[in-house]
Amino acid sequence: MRKRGIVEDKHGKRNALGPRLQELRKAAGLSQSKFVEKLQLQAKWDCDKAVLASIENGRRSLTDLELLAILKVLKLRWADL
Repeated sequence: MRKRGIVEDKHGKRNALGPRLQELRKAAGLSQSKFVEKLQLQAKWDCDKAVLASIENGRRSLTDLELLAILKVLKLRWADL
């Protein structure tokens, strides 16, 4: 479904990776707050908890650079997704 140039599924989700990213974050033993801190320090991404929550629940899409930042902090590769 398209809305103002934004691609969404029939449930309004804008990304399919969000739940997997949340699963990987939790498996790493990181709270959202701690993960955001690491994203800010290690990946130089000015992210906050609201942005992370929106990504994890699929309400916000993410760029390839944002995904790379997440993978860097979690010490993962594309193939781990």
